[in-house]
Order: sequence, then structure tokens, then C-alpha cells
Amino acid sequence: MMNEHSIGFAAGFILAVIAVIAIKRIMYGKSDRKPEYDEMQRAAQGMAYKYGFFTAIITGVVCAILDILDIHLFADGATPMFLILFLSAGAFAGYSIWKEAYFGLHANTGRYIRFLFVVTVINLISAVQSFRNGTMLTNGKLNYTCVNLWCAILLAVMLVIMLIKKNQKQEEE
Repeated sequence: MMNEHSIGFAAGFILAVIAVIAIKRIMYGKSDRKPEYDEMQRAAQGMAYKYGFFTAIITGVVCAILDILDIHLFADGATPMFLILFLSAGAFAGYSIWKEAYFGLHANTGRYIRFLFVVTVINLISAVQSFRNGTMLTNGKLNYTCVNLWCAILLAVMLVIMLIKKNQKQEEE
């Protein structure tokens, strides 16, 4: 049965998807221009997909083993799935950014960094509110409201990687 928290989470998720679509439209326009990548970037993206895939497999197996051993760190079944999603997306994006294969050849990385900073802050504020309200834990176990904290951590790590690579590139020039 759906309660107000579940409805709020579903509404928030739908709004996030709509926001991503709207932001993509703003950044790329209506023409669906796709970023261009050179051969080295495509090869690095292939490795990034591989690392993301193996991260998903390994974290999925770990979560399954913990469940079989009756070690329940999470209050619901959705939370470990989000953890797997964030870790595998982080492996993909982190490797891609580090190998300079995440952005296309003529991308404005400054715009992405500003956007990710705003989204990180929004997720962090939401996580702090969930923690203050006492809704992040259910009977001492993490529930789906910790997703904003994980998202903020993931995005913060991606921002740090982007800033390090941007500084390295500027020093090389």
C-alpha cells in the first residue's frame, strides 16, 4: 500500500526525469545534436562501460550474499538497487571523466560543472532534511530516503574528478 512518503518519492522521481529531459533540450536544443567523440574517447567509454558493468555485478552479488546471510543493512528492497545503480554509474562516469571521454569534443564543461554543482546542493539539502526529520532510517536501517545522500556523494565525487581534470588540462596548456 502506498503511503505519503512513497507517493512523494515517486513524484520526485518523475519530476527528476522530466527535469533531465528539459535540461537536455536546453543544452542541446531541439535538433538532438549528439556530442562527437574521437576514437580514443570511444575506446575509453568502452572500458568505462565494462567497469560500470562489473561494479554492478559485484555489488549485486554482495547485496545478495548479505541478504542470504540475513544481514539486512537496508529497510526495503529498493535501497540496495539504488546503491548498485549509483556505484555502477559512478564507476562509468568517474573512469570516463578521468580519461576525458565523458564529454564530447566541443562540449562546454563549465556549464556541466555548474549544473552538477546545483544538483549536488539540492540533493544534499534534501538529504540533510531527511536526516533531521529522522526519516532516513527505519528501525536502524537505511531506507529509500538515503538516495538523495548517495546522489549528492556521487555527484560531489564526479565534480571533484571534473575539477581535477580541468585543472590538469589548464596546466598543460
